[in-house]
Amino acid sequence: MSSRLLATGAVLAFVMGNAPLRAGIYNPAEPGEDARNPNFVEFEKSLFLLKTIGASKIERDNPLRMRYVLMADTAPRAFPSNWSMGQRLSIEAYLIRRRRFAEAIELITPQMLRERGNFLQTSNLAMAYFLDAQEPQRAIDYLRQAIDNWPASIDAAGELKPILHEMNWTDLALKFHKDAEKTLLKLFRLRFLEMRRKEKNLPEAPDDLFNVRFVGDSGKFEPAKLAAAERAKLPANALAVVQQLLIWMPDDARLFWLLGELYNARAEPGRLTPRSRKEAIEIKQQEDADLAACLRIFNELAGFNGPLRVPALVERLQAMRAVAVPASSGVEDPSSDAPPRTVDWRALAIGFGTGVLGTLFGYWQFRELRRRRQRK
Repeated sequence: MSSRLLATGAVLAFVMGNAPLRAGIYNPAEPGEDARNPNFVEFEKSLFLLKTIGASKIERDNPLRMRYVLMADTAPRAFPSNWSMGQRLSIEAYLIRRRRFAEAIELITPQMLRERGNFLQTSNLAMAYFLDAQEPQRAIDYLRQAIDNWPASIDAAGELKPILHEMNWTDLALKFHKDAEKTLLKLFRLRFLEMRRKEKNLPEAPDDLFNVRFVGDSGKFEPAKLAAAERAKLPANALAVVQQLLIWMPDDARLFWLLGELYNARAEPGRLTPRSRKEAIEIKQQEDADLAACLRIFNELAGFNGPLRVPALVERLQAMRAVAVPASSGVEDPSSDAPPRTVDWRALAIGFGTGVLGTLFGYWQFRELRRRRQRK
């Protein structure tokens, strides 16, 4: 085995350990990539790091990008026979995120002939073809194949069952990832249709992944509002699914736009019914945070020098700016369980008595001084 393969295998063995495999671009060696979080502030931090991976040069490097550069630069042209499934999937992901799509496709394709039922590897290949944008129909075909081979449960995963156990996945996790893949397939098909129509202008709407019009009852976009008929169409895991798609494709501006629409829908007052005063405070704080997240996303996309300064998004941004998003809710700390303040009548009586005595003493002093003057 060459020194290049030895170096790659050694680093992979070190970074993988017992790391769980993650959805999207499957990389068992990078468990931190699965950064879904309804708290946008936390999700944005992880998304920023993922965006740096594919950059050819950045001002300040970070450990995640450094690992990707190292592993992609030392990737073999063919898989050694003694490499595990986790090592193969990881090196594929390192190449794809570093935008070396042709190399990834060349590496994966021969392995596909030996592992036709490996839905994880098939999904990696589909993503490489999609991001390469040379043969989009192949991306659709391979992703559809991956979904068809996706097991209904961990126990039904066959040869892939051991690695799924190593990932500590549950049947619920397996189902979520399949839902995300099915949504990704819909995105592939929508984008392919646009390519066939040769649409070169900037998009006037986010991808229609949920058949939802993000408007209020007026039929137009409204801050912190979504028409009830449209809300009923949204799946419960819509926000998590779109975040997962962004983890796979962190530079996709239209997916980011869709995420902003979902945060705006989450910010609608009255959507949740509190069961206590403390819960009402927490809900209000979450609504304010979601509205702030929507404003931040729209401003990043359609603000000064934004990549999507199209009329529809600019109008949304202006509507959001017209709504005051408070920096804080101005309410008490919900974690405080202190009882409500009460009046201390004893202290009040003592203070009142002290004031009366002070007044009488002053009046007596005044009369005494006046009497002395009269005698003189």
